[in-house]
Amino acid sequence: MKMECNVGNLDRILRILVGIPLSIYAVTEMNLIAGIVSLLLLSTAVMKSCTSYQLLGVNTGCNTDTQYVSSKRNLVEGFAISASVYLIILIMYFIVKYTILVSNS
Repeated sequence: MKMECNVGNLDRILRILVGIPLSIYAVTEMNLIAGIVSLLLLSTAVMKSCTSYQLLGVNTGCNTDTQYVSSKRNLVEGFAISASVYLIILIMYFIVKYTILVSNS
């Protein structure tokens, strides 16, 4: 699978604005899940390519001016997909953490 540019500038900026504070939190609190999510956010922002976007056919960047409306729609779809994936990861983390906490009680 060829890694092509599918993450636009606004998408990249938002990924960096969320990824940097999340990585600081991950390091200070020693939180592995936050570290993984921040690494995914920052790496996809730097590479301008998101594998999830590519698999689902979403492209928030690298478009011509004639595709501006399509680009805006894809940006919303892309954020919805990313938010869903990260939310599922966080929910799984809290379920495991709660299960460990209950089993130690």
